[in-house]
Amino acid sequence: MRNKSLFVGIGIGIGMLFGIGMVIGTVIGMKSNEQTDLFKIDGVVLKAAASDSSENFSIATGAVSDQAEGAFFLDALTGDLQCIVPYARTGGFGGHFKTNVFNDLQVQRTKKPRLLMVTGNAQFIGNQRPGNSLVYIVDATTGNFAAYAVPWNRQLESTGRPQSAALVALKVGQARNITLGQSVVFAKRTSSLSTLIVEVNGEAVELSDGVTLSQLLQQLEITTRHVAVELNLEIIPFEKHAECILVDGDQLEVVTLVGGG
Repeated sequence: MRNKSLFVGIGIGIGMLFGIGMVIGTVIGMKSNEQTDLFKIDGVVLKAAASDSSENFSIATGAVSDQAEGAFFLDALTGDLQCIVPYARTGGFGGHFKTNVFNDLQVQRTKKPRLLMVTGNAQFIGNQRPGNSLVYIVDATTGNFAAYAVPWNRQLESTGRPQSAALVALKVGQARNITLGQSVVFAKRTSSLSTLIVEVNGEAVELSDGVTLSQLLQQLEITTRHVAVELNLEIIPFEKHAECILVDGDQLEVVTLVGGG
């Protein structure tokens, strides 16, 4: 009889522990869901995969391709925003995108901004759709903000070829006074995300339509006049760089000339 009572007591105890565990799990799950809804712009919840920041630097992650997240780095001292994305196919990083946010945020060079960064999911449609995340930057001292898209090329990803391009500013504005007019600008910019692929010294580079040879050299951080550029086996003089518009499939060889003596 005592053994029977003992087993009954043990069974009741195990049932109570199981019930308490379910309650605790439900509460934790509810708290976890509440913590993801921390950032909002214009009433839209932004769910960052992960983010952290210090006074001078911020980092965030967000899904760019269907297989991998990108890592976004923001330098508050220089305004440089960069994103690197790994390729699941190769096991290494294959995408690199960058821009400078100071102009879009109207940051005065004599004043130090306080920049915040989060990423948000964005499922665009169409053949020329950008990556699956937008990155949002706001200057907490002025309220100016900007949203950027990653001009992700899924064809280059599927073949394992590297890609590099400028991040695309979809929307800029004032967080304290967001207007309908800015939303119209957002729609126009979204529809103009067409890109092209050129080859520079054997490496594929993704550019926006209408980019000139001069702009490409700036993106490659080549600012010297002492540079020789061969476009489709034709030498392009320096004076023609600003008016030479690149098209999809162009092949370039770029050589920086170094003087000696």
